[in-house]
Amino acid sequence: MQMKSAFTRFCSRLGSVALLALTLLAAAAPVGARPLRCATDGQTQDASDVRLARLPAPAGGAGHYALILNGDAGKHHVQNCIDAYAALRANGFTDDDIFLLSNEPRVGSANVPTLGHNDGPPSTRNLAAVFRYLREQVGPADTLVVYVTGHGGYDGGKDPHCFIEIAPREKNKKVCSSGQLALDSFVAGVSAIHPRRGLFVFDQCFGHAFASTLADNGSFVSIALSTKPEEVFCQNFSPFFWSELRKSGQLRKPLPRRSVKAAYERAAKIARKKEKTQRPEMKLGPGVDPAKFFLWE
Repeated sequence: MQMKSAFTRFCSRLGSVALLALTLLAAAAPVGARPLRCATDGQTQDASDVRLARLPAPAGGAGHYALILNGDAGKHHVQNCIDAYAALRANGFTDDDIFLLSNEPRVGSANVPTLGHNDGPPSTRNLAAVFRYLREQVGPADTLVVYVTGHGGYDGGKDPHCFIEIAPREKNKKVCSSGQLALDSFVAGVSAIHPRRGLFVFDQCFGHAFASTLADNGSFVSIALSTKPEEVFCQNFSPFFWSELRKSGQLRKPLPRRSVKAAYERAAKIARKKEKTQRPEMKLGPGVDPAKFFLWE
């Protein structure tokens, strides 16, 4: 009887200690580690909405954030996403660091096995949620990578603008306005993010306009695949660019590892050789040196 009573008291104390520990953990958990609702107040959350959750960077450490954006289901654009994902992982980015917004579900296959709460289609709701999250989380010691693949276009109507297609084309028809991410909207979302440095790669048509506009909006390296709006062949550049950066991963030896500049120069040389009309370009913002830009840092 006494043994039973002692055991009961022990279990009771153990339960109290566990409850206290859980309470302290919940109180100490930073806001950034909790899922953020994508839907705005009063809206129900759809199954396709991203649920953003991320562990905070160690105190005094530099964080890494990346967004891969693809509005197309074409095979080579899907492969571009896979290549970029592999390069980022090789350079120390975790699945919680990478936000993958793609219309192609195969991106969540065995090649990219973690199609989870950070990932989903590039809907306007998801894009707004991700940009808002990056504005709140990215700090002055952090690195940001944004990669846009797929298609881009130009609307020469009453309000001329370049845009990224965030919805798949139907029989090569122009996507409607709800399937477009306009240049000014993209730049407005990005300009409010203030990392130590950022890498932006645009391999869609009219990417030149995006890279040129971003040059004066932060410490960004902005890459476009061609100065000619529609002379863009991403398969001649992107696979080689990401392959070079993958070689520079944390576990790769010997030093020196590939810088952003070295990867760009190698891929640009291949692209120009494959298609002479294609002229990749790199735009630099203030205070950033692509020769000293290593993703793994």
